[in-house]
Amino acid sequence: LRDGELSRPIGSSLYRAVVGLRISTVLGAVIGLASARLSFVRMMNDPLISIGFPLPELALVPLFTLWFGIYDSSKIALVVFTCVFPIAMAVESAASNIPTVIQWSARSLGASRLDVIRTVILPASMPGLMSGVRVALPLALLATFTAEMVSGGGGIGAGLMYAQRLFDTPTVFVYILVMLFLGLVADKLFLLMRRRFLKWSDEL
Repeated sequence: LRDGELSRPIGSSLYRAVVGLRISTVLGAVIGLASARLSFVRMMNDPLISIGFPLPELALVPLFTLWFGIYDSSKIALVVFTCVFPIAMAVESAASNIPTVIQWSARSLGASRLDVIRTVILPASMPGLMSGVRVALPLALLATFTAEMVSGGGGIGAGLMYAQRLFDTPTVFVYILVMLFLGLVADKLFLLMRRRFLKWSDEL
């Protein structure tokens, strides 16, 4: 860490994973809410999710590398593709299960459709969104490490592969332990954030 041998790859990998996860969270929330509210959007999205979600991200690494290069853009794009599906499904499920009576009650009190979405559907969908993001969080790290291992461009995955080519077994184990540690710390920090922002939820 002192000479930057680990800190630079860790910073690169975390940047790619976090940026990709943030983009996929926004996209997944929009897609999930639209699918829950609009039947034609759901009819279009369901086949795409059924095809895209099981697709292994490893198969897309060469394509994204050709399109976006070997550095940040291709890794972020892969993270977005990998993470948007579980988030969209979680938000759609949460928004679809909101009791209709609650929405009717808001409308009877004078709330517009936009008000219902803003004051009823969005808050009620937040636990589902958080659950989807927690599922997507390790997938974001996994997609980042996988892309780095295959196409290079810096990061923890690329460092691991470089050490493997030099038959540097101790360094390989160090990178593996760093991957495991980052996944554990990221999950614990996310749970703390979730408890803080969803104190009112019964799903905690």
